[in-house]
Amino acid sequence: MSVDEAWFEKQLIKATVIMNRSSVRKDNKGLKNADMFYCSPNFLSLTMAGRTNYLFFNVFGLKECRKIQSDVIEAATIRNTDIYLSFSSDMDKSLCYKLPALLWKGITVVFSPSMKWIDGQVESLRRIGVSCYVWTPELTIRDVERMIKDMSTMDPNYRIIYWMAKVSERNFFFERMLQDLSERDLLNYFVVEEAYRITEWGHNFEAKYLSLSRFREICPNVPWIVLNGPANPIAEEDILKQLEFGGDRPYEIFKTSCSRFNLFYSVVSVEYLIEMEKDRIKKLLQRHHSKHALPPGTGDINPDIYSVIKMNSLMYIKKLYQAFNGCSGIVYCNSGRDCEDMSKYLQENGIPSLHYHSSLYDDYKKMVKQRWIRNDINVICVPVGYDIGVKKNDVRFVIHMSCPNDLTTYYEETGNAGRDGDKSFCRLYKSESLMRRLKIFSSMKKSSCKDISSCEESKRNPEYLVEAVKWMLQYCEGQRCRHVIFRDYFGEDSFDSCESNCDFCIQRNQFSRVTQLSSNESTQDTLEESNSNRKRPATESINMSEDDSPKKPRND
Repeated sequence: MSVDEAWFEKQLIKATVIMNRSSVRKDNKGLKNADMFYCSPNFLSLTMAGRTNYLFFNVFGLKECRKIQSDVIEAATIRNTDIYLSFSSDMDKSLCYKLPALLWKGITVVFSPSMKWIDGQVESLRRIGVSCYVWTPELTIRDVERMIKDMSTMDPNYRIIYWMAKVSERNFFFERMLQDLSERDLLNYFVVEEAYRITEWGHNFEAKYLSLSRFREICPNVPWIVLNGPANPIAEEDILKQLEFGGDRPYEIFKTSCSRFNLFYSVVSVEYLIEMEKDRIKKLLQRHHSKHALPPGTGDINPDIYSVIKMNSLMYIKKLYQAFNGCSGIVYCNSGRDCEDMSKYLQENGIPSLHYHSSLYDDYKKMVKQRWIRNDINVICVPVGYDIGVKKNDVRFVIHMSCPNDLTTYYEETGNAGRDGDKSFCRLYKSESLMRRLKIFSSMKKSSCKDISSCEESKRNPEYLVEAVKWMLQYCEGQRCRHVIFRDYFGEDSFDSCESNCDFCIQRNQFSRVTQLSSNESTQDTLEESNSNRKRPATESINMSEDDSPKKPRND
């Protein structure tokens, strides 16, 4: 190791230690030392490959990188093309802009519509000593003055600025600052997170977020990096159009498959569970009244749908606990109130759990996230469509007590499971009443969807909604492999089946084996001219609620 490299490694350790201590002292000294280190002549004198390797292994603390991530980072360091990336839900997209942002002096601007997501990104960056800031309409005059002072220097301390897409008169000052940075060659990249929102929420939602392309006129020489999960071809085309890809600057597209075969997908019919529960209650009553006739009205027993789902979810979670010797999971509920109720129900039945939703105080939400990350609690209950803002690698199950309105949301939320690559389970409960409502909605003309009464839904792109609901229905009711439906929705090459990673394929395989066995027995009977009346295996439908019962992993 050369003298410069030895100095570099020593200073890196020193800066990291100082930064860690600063989090205890609650001051900015540690961050300033780390920033000085990233901008030091010794660091900047290294080759681009040398800087990248040091940042990857020593700063971000990573051990390996997928080839496509490496390809994106390499393309970004050249800074002569725009980049659009679409990665599956288990891959770290943010690394593809965070690492390049530290390779150069100057600032990277990240546009995001989600404050929860921004909070998580800022926290992770500050842990490795990267100064970042959040530009929101709630900034005080003092905050704005401090930012302007820092950005006016030739060596800004802030490396990444997150822009919360809200309408504010202060955006004029923000845009003027960016223009000034660009003219001084201190604006490295524009980054767009959660790009699917551009299509999902339509062209009337958060006009400032949807009109990001205006920054191309303000700062024409700054390259763009757009981050997205898997998107269907129509949505992808709309995103590229809205952000004006394909103009004067060339662009590259990097994509991975949406398929994640470590995830087992299953759909459970609530009506089926209710019939099972009614049979169970009848049997209990029959035992109790074994010597007497059943009371009148016994056949009209109607268990509450929500209670049945709760009970079945609890049994399922307990099976997972037994299979994995304890594990983490997420339960998505219809509302904040349902989250509180489900969390309480799990706690009362021995499952450490807490709820998390928008009506809670920020300090409480922060506490819940921290306890969940530390595995102090095992289950977190969240409303459908609500972003937790943190990625946890060892989530073994995701349960939806009701289905979302669109398949993209469901894919992204189930993507929180199995990010470490280990086997994980995703269960969705469907009811006929909800299916009927979705069918009515999907049959509406796209123009009439603009009259939707729901305040939240009325913001969303009606054309996107109608198409998304149709695909959600197909996922819940289609007689096909769940993984194949995802691939078709996202416009990928399809295949016959996943073989054993969803309830439908297991059901089909079991049915096929039973049918084959029956056929073999019939042939044997004919050859032997047997007149016996032995029973053949039944070929009735498989109990789908039990197909995905977790088995204890083998240590192969």
